[in-house]
Amino acid sequence: MFRISAQNRPFMLALAASLLVLQPTAFATEAPPAPTRISLSCVEQPTRQVSFDGQGQVSYTEVAAENQEPITLTIIKTSPGEAYNIEPARIESSAAWLNRAEAVWSRETQVDADNGRLRIDLSNNQLYITEAEADGNAHFRRFHCEPVVADEATGTTAQ
Repeated sequence: MFRISAQNRPFMLALAASLLVLQPTAFATEAPPAPTRISLSCVEQPTRQVSFDGQGQVSYTEVAAENQEPITLTIIKTSPGEAYNIEPARIESSAAWLNRAEAVWSRETQVDADNGRLRIDLSNNQLYITEAEADGNAHFRRFHCEPVVADEATGTTAQ
């Protein structure tokens, strides 16, 4: 058992009181506000194409990236406000085929558009696109993205 001597008792009481006063304030700090826009620079990665032959057999083909040039994406909350689990958003891109007027930004972890055929995973910075073809085949494209930091003073961006 631990004993506190009579001469140390006032010191220990003061220490205990200060910890009780300081502890609630340590947890009272608010989380930083959630971003209302995120900019990414994305490069396409090799992907897999899924095909069905005449007998219904499935084949998977590794496909080289269609374009190695970086593509920029900016995801913008269209109605920022209270911190809801899902918020409406839009996607602006340097590649016109990636622009989306309607998207859903979910819990700061992902953005979906086109009923899930376009998905941006914000936790691992990956862009996934599913392209369904008329014959039932599908092409799955994947892009690795890096956040782009904008310097508002100079108007320049850096990764």
